[in-house]
Amino acid sequence: MKINPTNPTDPISAYKTSQIKKANVNDGFEINDKLDLSDNAKIYSKAIKAIKDIDEVRYDKVNEIKERIEKGIYTIDSGKIAEKMIKGTRIDEKA
Repeated sequence: MKINPTNPTDPISAYKTSQIKKANVNDGFEINDKLDLSDNAKIYSKAIKAIKDIDEVRYDKVNEIKERIEKGIYTIDSGKIAEKMIKGTRIDEKA
């Protein structure tokens, strides 16, 4: 028994998908997008940009504490630290 292939010259073509021209979504009309921000959104955006420009480290405060440590006059008030830690965990009070 002999089996003859259907297309002996190009056997891979049976597995290829046909290329179909996709329709352009913009055919026949023009798309114009516009974004209007409220005044509050503009203010908020400016505030966010300003915050990002600020250094996270307050170098003046760090240098002051370093200087006080080097001179031996830096003291820590554990009561104030504990108080602020407790205020930070309370929901009903503002810190």
